Amino acid sequence: MTSSGIHSVVRIALLDEDSASVASLRWVLDGTPGTSLISTASSLEQALRWFPGTAPQIVLTDIQFRRATEISVVERLQQAMPTAAVVVLTQDADSTAIRDCILAGARGILLKKDPPLCLVDSLRTVRAGGLPMSPFLTRKLIPVLQAQRPEVATGLASNAVDRLSPRERQLFEALVRGARYVDIACQMGVSVETVRAHLRRACAKLEAGGKSEAIAVFARCEAAQAIPRRASVTPIPDSSDSAHPRHASQRRKANAE
Repeated sequence: MTSSGIHSVVRIALLDEDSASVASLRWVLDGTPGTSLISTASSLEQALRWFPGTAPQIVLTDIQFRRATEISVVERLQQAMPTAAVVVLTQDADSTAIRDCILAGARGILLKKDPPLCLVDSLRTVRAGGLPMSPFLTRKLIPVLQAQRPEVATGLASNAVDRLSPRERQLFEALVRGARYVDIACQMGVSVETVRAHLRRACAKLEAGGKSEAIAVFARCEAAQAIPRRASVTPIPDSSDSAHPRHASQRRKANAE
C-alpha cells in the first residue's frame, strides 16, 4: 500500500459499553475501504486514557450509559483530543440532548439504527467538514428549531426560498422527508459531493448556520408561503350544492315557465 493510501484511511475510536454494538461497528468499519476502527473503550475513563495516544481522526461515542446519560462525554472527549471530530452514535436522543451535544462540540449526531451505508457516508461527511445528523433526529429537531427561531422564518418566508435554485429546492424537499445524501444523489443523478456542494450554497442563501437550521427555515418558509397560495385558490363548487350555477340556471328556467 502506498503512503497516500495509508493516509486516506480514516482512523476511528469508539466509546460504547454495549459489546454487541462494538462488534457490529467493528465489522462495518473494518470491512469498509477507507475506514479503520483503531481503538475501543467501554467507559469514559478508559477512553480518556487510551484514545489520545492512538490519534484518532474521529471519535464515535454513545451518550447513554447504565449509570447515567452523560452529555458531558462529548465535551470531555473534545477537550482531550482537540484535533479529533467527536461524533455521537447512540440509540436515541431527544431535542435537548441533540442541542447540548452540538453545543458541546459534537460534529455529528447519528443513531445506531441508521443503515451501515448511512453511517459510513456520514463519517465521510465529517471528514469533509460537514455536520451530519440522522434523518430520524432531523425530523425530531425541526419543530424545536421552528419554535425557537420564529423571527428567522418571518424574515425569510417572503424571499428566501425564491433564491434557491430548482436543484436546491429538490434537495431540501428530500431532506425534509428524511432522505439520505446517497439517496438524494441517486434521485438527482449526481455524486454525493455534488449534493453537499448544493447544500453548502443553499445554507448560505438561507443565512443558516448548518443543515438542520436550513431545513427548519425551508420548512417554515414553505408553510408560510402555502397559506396565501391556498387562500388565493377559488374553491370549485360541488355540483350537488344548491348554490352551484347549474342549479341557479334551473331555478331561473322554472321561474320563467
